[in-house]
Amino acid sequence: ASPPPFACGETVRRPGSVPLAHLAGFAAANEGGVGRITFTFRSEGNVASTPDVEIRPATPPFTRDPSGLPLEVAGTAFLTIVLQGGTALDADYNPTFDGPFDASPAGSPIVEVRRAGDFEAVSSWVVGLDGPPCVRILPPDGSSRLVIEIETR
Repeated sequence: ASPPPFACGETVRRPGSVPLAHLAGFAAANEGGVGRITFTFRSEGNVASTPDVEIRPATPPFTRDPSGLPLEVAGTAFLTIVLQGGTALDADYNPTFDGPFDASPAGSPIVEVRRAGDFEAVSSWVVGLDGPPCVRILPPDGSSRLVIEIETR
């Protein structure tokens, strides 16, 4: 399937494939003026596992969830990514991914990505950018990956 168009200044959502997806990997990179954030989840049997995702414009100050402690994120524009049913903890609270949970990729538009929290099977991330963002979630590729692309205006 061809990628959807970029959405600028609005909330973008996509339903997940399972109610609970366990994080197995995270990466952020910039290439050719496009930022890409990839979350990888454990496959459950033969079923691709991805959580519900919501990406929305955000403004500081940011806090850590659930403590409410301050979270500093570099950048001049920001996005919040919420993975509803996406967690790095299994049912016994053992980690399914040890990190790193933060990234500062070289280049543009992503300046920094920081995990804000992982509480009650909801993980949240703040993305610092070098300009106003346009976002798209790439179509599912049959794997347990969630790929988000970002351009700035």
